[in-house]
Amino acid sequence: MRVFLIIILFATANLALGQDQMQDSLLRLDEVAVYGSNAQLNLVGSRVIVPDENLVAFNKQASLTGFLNSQSSTYLKSYGNNMLSTISFRGTNASQTSVLWNNFSINNYTLGQTDFSTVPLSVTDEVTLIPGGGSSFGGSGAIGGTVALANPLSYRKNMTAEIQQSVGSFNTYRTLGSFEKSTEKLSYKINAYYNVSENDFLIPERNLRQEHAAYQSYGALTALGYKLTDDQKLEFSLWYNDNYREIQPTLSGGSNNSDQQDENLRTSIQYQLQSRFFQLHSGIGYFNDKLDYKDGLARSLYIVNRIEGFSKITTSLAKNHIVEAELRGNVISAQNPGYEQEQAFEERYSIMVQSRGELFQKINYAAHIKQQYISDSPESPLSPYLGLAYQLFQRSRHKLKLKVSSSVNYRIPTLNDRFWQNAGDPELKTERGFNNELGLELNSGISNLQNNFSVTTYRNLISDYIQWKPTNMGNSRPENVKTVEILGLELNNQTSFRVNELKLGLDLAYSFTNSTVLEAEREIEIGKHLVYVPSHKANVSLFTTYKVWRLSYLANYTGKVYTSQVNTEVYALPQFILHDVGFQYALPSGITCGFRIRNALNTNYQTYAGYAMPGRNYELTLNYNFKSNN
Repeated sequence: MRVFLIIILFATANLALGQDQMQDSLLRLDEVAVYGSNAQLNLVGSRVIVPDENLVAFNKQASLTGFLNSQSSTYLKSYGNNMLSTISFRGTNASQTSVLWNNFSINNYTLGQTDFSTVPLSVTDEVTLIPGGGSSFGGSGAIGGTVALANPLSYRKNMTAEIQQSVGSFNTYRTLGSFEKSTEKLSYKINAYYNVSENDFLIPERNLRQEHAAYQSYGALTALGYKLTDDQKLEFSLWYNDNYREIQPTLSGGSNNSDQQDENLRTSIQYQLQSRFFQLHSGIGYFNDKLDYKDGLARSLYIVNRIEGFSKITTSLAKNHIVEAELRGNVISAQNPGYEQEQAFEERYSIMVQSRGELFQKINYAAHIKQQYISDSPESPLSPYLGLAYQLFQRSRHKLKLKVSSSVNYRIPTLNDRFWQNAGDPELKTERGFNNELGLELNSGISNLQNNFSVTTYRNLISDYIQWKPTNMGNSRPENVKTVEILGLELNNQTSFRVNELKLGLDLAYSFTNSTVLEAEREIEIGKHLVYVPSHKANVSLFTTYKVWRLSYLANYTGKVYTSQVNTEVYALPQFILHDVGFQYALPSGITCGFRIRNALNTNYQTYAGYAMPGRNYELTLNYNFKSNN
């Protein structure tokens, strides 16, 4: 019944707002983007990263894990090669990052996080990274940052087809295929993938083969859009993903017979209306996530069903000022043998109001506030955001911009935190994050040379930090035990140069993160660094294209990482640098041949203590691409 009411709510909103009668005071509104790139409009005072297309292409065969590791603001810890991979965004933990797909959350609601090894980069057309707090944009969990994935449809006459096959080390085979056809009224696309690997890599410096780490994954994403009129369109998306893997054992030895299968079904229907005076964007999605874990004869099956819907109206009440209001509902039903009643049910509703535009000449602003309501909870998290961007200087191709923002963000305790049998606590407080950010952007161009530089500093104060703690009964329980302060500095520089048929691109990035425990129950933890948060991280990306040849080089540096709450040096993971090199040759027939060397210097490293990662490995790729504008 509640689900039915949500559907009625959004359907009624469409009918009510779809009337032609509008007040004369409203001004004409230009069409804007509605997916991840919209973050640049809504978060004008914050750093928003739209990755370089060269970097996306270089990592296309990989999962999001490899791609995100090339960003200085993120640290991915993996429990082995292509095993569970979770993110640390600006020093926060995995459950403090929000992951969106076409405006819907796809985080696992039992754990509150996303396993990025199960998300292939090839399935998405746009990736937007939003470091820093943004709960008013990304919802619960966006204390550290947001990863927004999108598959926008084009309504221009076009047809493209692509198929890609690769063969790599450890008996690894990857197949990708895509097809897109569009007219002025109808648009359709499908992306499909299949990956399989024995994953029996040679462990560096041990001369041993990794055992019990094979994996297989396949899936497809399809999207269909139809323009009902010049001002209205209806779009449907479906993403199915199936991922099986043997659970890689630790280096300490011992047998491991466990395996895991993840199955995800994500669907959405979205309606957009662009009138002279307002925009309406409504959508509803159904999501089914299954995790089947087996360890010998023991088996655990976890199932989460969700229905999420939203309705958003955008209008202009004055010149250069946009006003937007959004209603959103989320109904969650989870089946978990570890819960007290073996199931959990929750409803979440939110209302968000925002305004953005030009405050004064050369000063743009964005201000929004989001109120979240949670069933059976006395807490109603409030998340305001205020951002300003001041154009300090602009002349020809030279621009200097100052950005500043402040926000309050939150993370609702996960279903596991609250409902786990003999451990969960329904009275846990919501985590709060108070984020302040200051940045400077300098864009300059001379002749064939373009350079973009940015520096960002930030402070994130997180209270009621949730941590699972051991008890005298031999188990663990979640508690609000910490207050954490995270201070950081990020430097980024992108340089591109072109002369005739020669193109050069150089990206440099560095981040410093100081995450310190200010308050904790154990005095010994106060003043210590958070676990699995490197203080230093740096990336270098070099791309060179000449006629039909292309050379790519990536270097990723990760500093020392503590693995114990008291920062015991003997258990810390040492710093390391990974070097990747890629070559590509394009034939006139649309065929491209590529060769890539990962971890070229055969570095021995770990991103999570006790789990081996592969040394030098290779991948050969053959790609065929067809395009037609007819």
